[in-house]
Amino acid sequence: MSIPLDCRIKAGRQRILENERLAQEKRDAEALKKAIILTSGYSVEGYRIVEYRDFISSEAALGLGAIKAILGGFADFFGTESEALTTKLQEGREVVKERIKNKAFALKCNAIIGLDIDITMFGESILGIYANGTAVVIEPIE
Repeated sequence: MSIPLDCRIKAGRQRILENERLAQEKRDAEALKKAIILTSGYSVEGYRIVEYRDFISSEAALGLGAIKAILGGFADFFGTESEALTTKLQEGREVVKERIKNKAFALKCNAIIGLDIDITMFGESILGIYANGTAVVIEPIE
């Protein structure tokens, strides 16, 4: 016994609508994550802290590989800035900021205060980047 065509069409439309709804929810969540305020201070001008939720942190370990061995050596020898290493540091900072925002979002927070980002080297070729702060809920001061 086969399923009537109109039932298959209806089921297909329902799947399409459900997929569209899920895609919209994902876009909305990404927009909320992107809007999370990050500050190294302990307040946000024009806002009041409604709730302190948790101390949160994120970390990343990035291998430098050939960048360190080749380009870093030249920069060190000539006393210049290594553009490749600088780019790697910038990428690492973005990674930990994105991760810490994900943690704040999971706690239903819209800001992170007291944000601190630290960088260290593990051995000769691994860059460690850490971010920590306090996840809070803020609202505009009226």
